[in-house]
Amino acid sequence: ADKDEKEGSASKLVRKEAGVGNVRVLKLRSFGDKEKNENKSLGRVVQRQRGSNSLILNIRLIPKQCKVTRPGEKFVQLNAPSKDGTLESFLFRVKTTEESDSLVKHLESMLEDVESGA
Repeated sequence: ADKDEKEGSASKLVRKEAGVGNVRVLKLRSFGDKEKNENKSLGRVVQRQRGSNSLILNIRLIPKQCKVTRPGEKFVQLNAPSKDGTLESFLFRVKTTEESDSLVKHLESMLEDVESGA
């Protein structure tokens, strides 16, 4: 996964390759009052480094703040808030267009499920 970020008001694009590994889209169990959890994450995207199994990405999926785009046939971009609330872009490169379709489908499905409270 490649990580692109904009720093401050300057439009400087920083690109950092995070590594290679499987991406998992996880749905968290909800608890408590859903009304109070409107801006809370009920889903995550997790990626671990192939071989060492160290954590590469752990992204919160917040429906009103996340956006999924497909800038190329084998690329999927996820815009999501970081821990400090700033928007970050994560670019995933996959092997096939079918994998790209599947990742987009799962991310969009998760964002819809989280927004609807399913």
